[in-house]
Amino acid sequence: MDAAALEGAVKAKEPLPVFVVLDYENGETREVMGFAYGWTKTHVLVSVPWPMDYYEGRKEVWVEASRVRRRKIDRRW
Repeated sequence: MDAAALEGAVKAKEPLPVFVVLDYENGETREVMGFAYGWTKTHVLVSVPWPMDYYEGRKEVWVEASRVRRRKIDRRW
């Protein structure tokens, strides 16, 4: 994403739970749970699970807003 476009980015006061559609290098497309940390008019900064060699880590990526939708966390847990 162009750094100039980030100037108008809004930062979330606290992470927002979301579902994100990701495209992986192996050609797979999958919807995963993540958290939104900021956004512009067209993109959202999300933290998502990311497969590593020996474990599943997390990665922050900018994705198109159309690939993100809100989710609710059951507060009763």
